[in-house]
Amino acid sequence: MAAQDVDTKVVAKGAKCEINGTFLPIISWSGGQIQAETCDASSGSSQQNESTIGHNSISELTISYWVHPNDTVVPALAKAVAIEGKNERATITLTELAKDKSPVKSQVYDNCLLTSMNFPSVDASGGQMLQRTFTVKPEIVSVS
Repeated sequence: MAAQDVDTKVVAKGAKCEINGTFLPIISWSGGQIQAETCDASSGSSQQNESTIGHNSISELTISYWVHPNDTVVPALAKAVAIEGKNERATITLTELAKDKSPVKSQVYDNCLLTSMNFPSVDASGGQMLQRTFTVKPEIVSVS
């Protein structure tokens, strides 16, 4: 494999996102890492300090995206959770893309509960597109 092939296949240059199978034009994302608690303890008569791994969890995932005319998936999720009181969950797939748009790595977050969402605003004189940011708490993550 030539050096230029490594550059186009390994270096992520973009990403795509789907929520319950619906494409979402993302700007950025953060979080979604696996976290393991560690507990400090001493054992035996020697009282040696040890660390043990406790409960594993996934940090909250925050996604910013461009609001578009057919933007229904996130508002519908917010309505179900906040207004109707349903335990609505989503599946979010984030795929990092190489320069040539081929997939580099995919992360599938299952059982995501919406925890917050901002309502977009825009400066009328700025000519900017509307952006929305929301946060979910995933229960399961798969990486491929």
